[in-house]
Amino acid sequence: MVQVVAALLASRAAAFELGVLAEVFGIDRTDDGVPAFDFRVCALDPSRPVPTSSGFAVVASHGLEGAADADLVAVPAGPADGPFPEPFLTVLRDAVERGARVMSVCSGAFMLGAAGLLDGRRCATHWRYADALARRYPLAQVDLDVLYVEDGPVRTSAGTDQIRFDGGAASVPSRDIRLDRIAFSRGRFALEAPGGSGLTLPVQSEIGRVVE
Repeated sequence: MVQVVAALLASRAAAFELGVLAEVFGIDRTDDGVPAFDFRVCALDPSRPVPTSSGFAVVASHGLEGAADADLVAVPAGPADGPFPEPFLTVLRDAVERGARVMSVCSGAFMLGAAGLLDGRRCATHWRYADALARRYPLAQVDLDVLYVEDGPVRTSAGTDQIRFDGGAASVPSRDIRLDRIAFSRGRFALEAPGGSGLTLPVQSEIGRVVE
């Protein structure tokens, strides 16, 4: 069961994608039947503001030790060319080794690749970065025609259009927590994946919708 979620905050992280993770996991929606999460933003030094790519800095709530017992370690989008500090990569590798899950949003997949966690696995990233991800990590199986991929404990998404994970035990299908698009309106709309993939999916625009 996913209860503790740690978002890794590296320099020049994308504020929007970090905000998406906070929107999904950091807000108490138990009144709507959504499980409660212990959401932590983890940085190398939580006493120092971390610059984002949007011109402002964020102060993390935890150091990297805050991810040591996380059920899910998430990487928001960030610079595809890094840098990827070794302590972050160690956190990701350790998470997989102890049976936790890791997840990337958009170009956050490059940090998973730097940790060696995409080797031999299918993965997704934003279509603009797909070729670069495949070149940099040739052992990764980059799929341009999907919005998200779950390959064992590693979850990758093509962008902030869709974040999905199984919130129950790995062997027992349980709840899906979906954030299909940032939108506060209700109803349904079609989401077409860019890049010529021709993939069109019906998605819910309600944030944090729980699907049994």
